[in-house]
Amino acid sequence: MFMIERVDEIRHFYQFTVATQSSYPLSHSRSDPAKPQQPMEFLGFLIIGFVIAILVLPFVALWKANRAKHAVDDLVKRLSSLENELRNLRPQTVSAAQSEVAVAAPQPRVEAVPPMIPVPVVSTATPQPPPIPRELLGPSALQIARPIKPPIDWEQFMGAKLFAWIGGLALFLGIAFFVKYSFEHNLIPPELRIAIGFVVGAVLVVGGLLLKRKENAVTAQTLCATGILVLYAVTFACRAYYHFAFFGLIPTFLLMMLITAVAFLLSVRLNAIIVAVLGIAGGFLTPILLSTNQDNPLGLFGYIALLDIGLLALAQRQRWNALPILGAIGTALMQFAWVRAFFVPEKYFAGNRVLIFMTVFVGFQALFLAAAAWAKRTDKANTTLSACAIGLAAVAMFSAFYLLGFHAVAHRPALLFTYLFVIDLGLLALILIGRKLGAAQILAGLAAFTFLGAWTGNYLTIGHMYTALGFYFVFALFHAAAPISLQRLHNIEVPRWTHIFPALALLLVLIPIFRLTELSLLVWPFVLIIDVLAIGLAIATATLLPVIAVLVLTLVAVGAWLLRIPTELTGLPTALLILACFAIFFFVAVSWACRRLIAPGTRAPNLFGKI
Repeated sequence: MFMIERVDEIRHFYQFTVATQSSYPLSHSRSDPAKPQQPMEFLGFLIIGFVIAILVLPFVALWKANRAKHAVDDLVKRLSSLENELRNLRPQTVSAAQSEVAVAAPQPRVEAVPPMIPVPVVSTATPQPPPIPRELLGPSALQIARPIKPPIDWEQFMGAKLFAWIGGLALFLGIAFFVKYSFEHNLIPPELRIAIGFVVGAVLVVGGLLLKRKENAVTAQTLCATGILVLYAVTFACRAYYHFAFFGLIPTFLLMMLITAVAFLLSVRLNAIIVAVLGIAGGFLTPILLSTNQDNPLGLFGYIALLDIGLLALAQRQRWNALPILGAIGTALMQFAWVRAFFVPEKYFAGNRVLIFMTVFVGFQALFLAAAAWAKRTDKANTTLSACAIGLAAVAMFSAFYLLGFHAVAHRPALLFTYLFVIDLGLLALILIGRKLGAAQILAGLAAFTFLGAWTGNYLTIGHMYTALGFYFVFALFHAAAPISLQRLHNIEVPRWTHIFPALALLLVLIPIFRLTELSLLVWPFVLIIDVLAIGLAIATATLLPVIAVLVLTLVAVGAWLLRIPTELTGLPTALLILACFAIFFFVAVSWACRRLIAPGTRAPNLFGKI
């Protein structure tokens, strides 16, 4: 009873105390200033727990991966021991069976046998079964030779590779957060921070190399990739944030080049494409991160060329087709970024400085073309490398259209057309190297025709007429010879309508006939040369489509010129003489071509070919 009364008194006292505290909230808040700091303390504990989790999770993942590896190794050992026991049991079983047969066999008795009279042997020919048709053997042989694609080992991927990659990323983020925290609170001097960063990156790379074993390949690759990222980040921080005297532009640039080269060598040693990809990313980001806002195209694209040569050599050695794609994309992005940031028309159109612009684009097209030719020569050709070369050629063609929009360059047709046909010639050479790139020849020809047509319609004058006619002929010659070369070199049947390019060259001539008020008589010898080229193409390909096309366009050209003659009949005899010459030419040339096409041993002519 006494204890119950004491409990009631304590309960009444506690209720009175709570009521008193709730009656005076302001005084309570003033007397306890530490209460508002509880959310900050909770946030601090949460951040500390997150950092601890980031640091602990990689080791947990590595421990689980190693435990799984050890379990697999134990299973392999047990399986190999069982196989050895099975091999040991087989000879014992065979020997026991042979001994039983030897014991059970009776001893033969030797008896005198009289001499046998020789009997003539009559050979009877046994009929042989007919051979099995090859059609029946073909599918079974193909089915046996075809390898079965192994299924994806999701347990191995989730248990080893994924957790190893997550651990490497968590390790990198932990180092980054530690560096950021030390930046904000000045816990470590800047020199010591950089030294720790370089040491951590080097330790990760060396640790990955020392860990390079078959059972720890993924972990070794992850450590090396993380080390490369840390080295890139620390080198950039030395230049951009701390501005150390030693880390000038050239030393930092050389150091990042060294890190890129180390990444390539590590990717070869570890057979890890992820390390090479990180090296490529760091290599292309180096000029952007260390930009001084000064135009230096020689240094910039010389460095990009060295980087492309390295990654192309690495791709050919390791058969990593993704590397040329990354290199081509990075090169194109650097070209566009340079044009947008530093290409000033007033600066580059003075004198011959526009050649720098042209070299930037044509040079990388030639580099990837040389890589495709070298791969073809060493029997390592692949469609990916050829596609990258075509992509950079398309970028160069786009740059030619970009220059066409400036009057200062458009009024220098010899320079502009030379640039165009150097790009076109590189594309045609690439098409002749590959066997499955016939469609690229058509696209290249249409792009060149569009370029020439746009220039003719906007910038052609009497003074540029002869230059334009010469490059029209180059266009017709290049794209008339390309299909024939594909047929002769690779025995490829190309569509016959690809032989229409001589007619497109004549179509370009119609533009000045309708556009210019005065027309030189040298237009007609050019038309005659294109007609001869079309007839030769028809004989070589046994199709009449080029002849019909140039005949129609020639008649249209002469008719348009006749309609422009004034009513006073000035110049009519000359026009009639030209018309008569073309009529005689087509009559004689077509008759001769028909006799060649219907001669014995030649292909029968076809109007449109195989469309």
